[in-house]
Formats: sequence, structure tokens, C-alpha cells
Amino acid sequence: MKGKRLRTSIQAEWRIDPEYTLLNLQAADVLREAGYQVNPTPPEITLPDGGLFRPDLVAIDHQGVTHFVEVERDVDKNLEQRQAKWRNFYQASGGRVFVMCDNRSCMRNIRSEINYCLGNKPLVVSLTNLADLQTGKRGEAESVWLEARTRG
Repeated sequence: MKGKRLRTSIQAEWRIDPEYTLLNLQAADVLREAGYQVNPTPPEITLPDGGLFRPDLVAIDHQGVTHFVEVERDVDKNLEQRQAKWRNFYQASGGRVFVMCDNRSCMRNIRSEINYCLGNKPLVVSLTNLADLQTGKRGEAESVWLEARTRG
């Protein structure tokens, strides 16, 4: 029953915001084209502190490593909620943060949010944006991740 409730929740969220739905579908397509296996409706993850985290996508790379991926748009959002989101993402992912944005401005804003929220914690951050990818831009070794940084 929980799985059905979760799928219904995701479907309701996607119906409410068609732009967000489209962005998630585009992000999943980009990841598949890059060789990832993608789950566009991942389950909720229980965090060590008892909270819940649900990534937008789960991508499994060619080595079998699972990555949680957040998909973001360049819109204003509540700062407290955003900080909680990145802290939860950090806990759930073990400090491996993957984010696909709609454009370069969003990617810069997300980078700043993550740096501000997570401070000096050790982490791996991989960021990209669909606008630049659509023009053919790629990261190191032709990766879809335009920025990949390790800290700590």
C-alpha cells in the first residue's frame, strides 16, 4: 500500500506542476542517453535521524553505483526548506550530491545553496544544466556533469 500511495503522491505532484514533470522527464532521458539506468519514481529513504528523503531520480552508473539526483528549476524557494532539503540529501547520499538544473543560473544558485548549507562537510558535488547540455556542452571526459568537485 505504501508504494501505491507514494506513486499517487508523485503523480499528483507532477500533475500540479507540468513544467517540473517535463524537466524530470528530460533529465531522466539525458541520464539514460549517458548510460545510466534511471528510476524516475524512487522510494522514500528513511534517514538516520528518522526523517524522510525522496530524490527526484535514482541513477545507476555503468559501475553499478547508485546516485540520487535532484532536478531543479530556477525559481525562488523557501530558504529554510532548501537548507533542510540539502541536509537531508547529504544524509541520504553519504555526501554525494548530484543535481540537474534547467539552466546555468539555476546551477550557480544551487551551487551556492549547497556550499552555504553544508559548510565544510566533506562531499562530492556533481552539477549540470539541461540548457548547456542541449547545446552540446559536456564536462570532463564528455560527462553530462558539467561540474564535479570533491571537498574534504
